Amino acid sequence: MIQRINTVAVVVKDKKKAVEWYRDKLGFAVRVNSGDHWVEVCPPGAETGIHLCEATGNFEPDKTGICFTVDDVRGEREGLGRRGVQFTKEPWQYSPGLWLAQFQDLDGNIFVIQHSTE
Repeated sequence: MIQRINTVAVVVKDKKKAVEWYRDKLGFAVRVNSGDHWVEVCPPGAETGIHLCEATGNFEPDKTGICFTVDDVRGEREGLGRRGVQFTKEPWQYSPGLWLAQFQDLDGNIFVIQHSTE
């Protein structure tokens, strides 16, 4: 069962400038920095973050996306699949302890389910 919204993806042209804007103008903190494609920022104390990602053509080429936290990515993928949800990326381990799977809605909007084993 989907538990909460973890992040909302926002595609940006320049990740570095976007981080500076969210940090310096809105007072957001950097919660996670992948070092390459994306950075997660959020207001102090917030549960839901904003996943700032550069449009590189490999990921989020022109859409925003929402990431949901679940207990078990594989189990949730199976349950959603039985209900007709079309997955565009099967469950994979993004980093140690972090599992993701990606699906889209009828309009091509990207959604991710994730769970952390740490």
